[in-house]
Amino acid sequence: MNNNNIIDIPEIAQVVASYLAPADLFIACRVSRSWFIPFASELWRSIKPDQWTHGALEDALPRYSLYIRELHCPLYNSLDKLGLDCTKLTLFRAPLLNANNAQVITSILRRNPNIEELSLISGLTREQLDISMEYVRIVSEMKKLKNLSLHHFIVRPGSLENLLQRLPQLESLSIRRYNSYQLPVSDATKEFDRSMGSSIDLNQLPQHSEYQGPRQLRYFHVDGYQDSFESILKVARISPLMERLSLAETYEYSIDLSLSPAVIQFCQELSSLCHCLDQLTLYQIQIDPQGLMCLLAAFPKLKRLDLEDVSLQAYDILRAVLQSPSYSHTLEEIRFVDHPTYFRQPTSHEILVMLRTFSKLRKVVLENCIIKAEEMVSNLGDNEIEDTESHNSDLSEEEESALGEFGKYGFRSRELEVLKVTIVGPTSRWAPPLNFAWDHTFNLDDDDGEEDEGVRFSY
Repeated sequence: MNNNNIIDIPEIAQVVASYLAPADLFIACRVSRSWFIPFASELWRSIKPDQWTHGALEDALPRYSLYIRELHCPLYNSLDKLGLDCTKLTLFRAPLLNANNAQVITSILRRNPNIEELSLISGLTREQLDISMEYVRIVSEMKKLKNLSLHHFIVRPGSLENLLQRLPQLESLSIRRYNSYQLPVSDATKEFDRSMGSSIDLNQLPQHSEYQGPRQLRYFHVDGYQDSFESILKVARISPLMERLSLAETYEYSIDLSLSPAVIQFCQELSSLCHCLDQLTLYQIQIDPQGLMCLLAAFPKLKRLDLEDVSLQAYDILRAVLQSPSYSHTLEEIRFVDHPTYFRQPTSHEILVMLRTFSKLRKVVLENCIIKAEEMVSNLGDNEIEDTESHNSDLSEEEESALGEFGKYGFRSRELEVLKVTIVGPTSRWAPPLNFAWDHTFNLDDDDGEEDEGVRFSY
């Protein structure tokens, strides 16, 4: 390598480019051919399109398409001017898919087989199922794809399972409003069967993939998925390394986790399939206290629990968590977010019991919950914690049974980094005792050397 300047090394040039302003990047692009690629790539990343630059950027697309690595598109955007040289994308968030832009977007996807992160939002109808299946076929050939998001797709039954089998390196999958629909067989669907494998039986699917190791899927987000329980289990059966599961319900299909035989069976089978799952997120899910207890019992090694706008009060959630003994040694993050309510919230004492007994907690977010400042200081200080029985004396029998044996331990959340909760107080009772203030004062002398008793500073 005959490099007369250290910046002629592409890796070093990329690092230098990341620290330069757009004006300096523009100058560097004109120095030499070897400088053009790293500095032009960084220049494109630094441009923020707005109503004044949008037209200029579109006009420049044909010339500079080769240097684009990440392409973020608004929902309604035309990519007609994107040059054929755009072949090195690693991230692509496509505009809304429809029949008019299908040819352009499918062409972009075919020219960029090395995309690592892809987001597709479909506006296609059932009558345009063949076009949707063509997108699925193209995506299934992206062997470097790691993060995939599919929204509002209508596909043939078994398509998602086939897709996952052909993308063994996929790490993150987000599905929103994903429907299966069977149209009369056409020439396009016959072609899809030939390319993807005609069988949709999960026991036969592995033969269609050359990769025989475990699938790398670690994160699975589901929102509005037809036949939700069975569909989730189908993905879990071929994703033994799944670590994070996110269930949401913002569309018409209902995920109801209220205790029932179906929910018990679902939790048991999911637990047997996902041995590595340690993060659970629920958003706007229908669930009752017994259903939450069943779900938590299925995953005793959770590290992160995130519940937002679920059909439970924070009191019921915290009680279920406190009744799961294993969480005191595993749970690192816990987040409850709901709308303000006049129904019962966890007491200050119940929240402090969790902080005192859960040794691994790093982040706690309890919106609309309250801790009393005096009680927090007296319970979570470095000094000896007073006997828990004195606290329990003010609790009802129901509250004492909910807390169980947890109140017997001292404060153990030494790794706590974030605590987001409303703290009420302090009152005058929270001030230090008089003898403490007197021992930590000093006097200012007057010019005549006499002590001025009217001025005291305490700290």
